[in-house]
Amino acid sequence: MSELLDPRNDFVFKRIFGSEDNKDVLLAFLIVLSRSQASRH
Repeated sequence: MSELLDPRNDFVFKRIFGSEDNKDVLLAFLIVLSRSQASRH
């Protein structure tokens, strides 16, 4: 399967970031997002 799933899709987002096993991925994502938002201000 060469197609990638779109993380902007609610189901895909929850599967990636909503799992206890992926807590570190969610935390890293939120840190990057918050730094990105902070640099805009």
